[in-house]
Amino acid sequence: MRLVIVTWLDACSRRTDGRWSDTEDVKELAPLICKSVGWLISDEPTHITIAGHLGETNAGGDICIPRVCVTSITDLKDDGE
Repeated sequence: MRLVIVTWLDACSRRTDGRWSDTEDVKELAPLICKSVGWLISDEPTHITIAGHLGETNAGGDICIPRVCVTSITDLKDDGE
């Protein structure tokens, strides 16, 4: 399996404790740039799945990221193999 770092965009919102926000403040929102590292479990046209932990037959710390959110996938060197 490939060890990768995935850069992707995530949705965000303002934490307002249920209060209304000024529209000028809301205009400042932008998607968050996220980075996740793990072994590439699945590479599909609509999504990718990575896991941060691998056992002999299982995985943990997994995340499925919609392909439209992925901005880059970079291979990392895995010295453990």
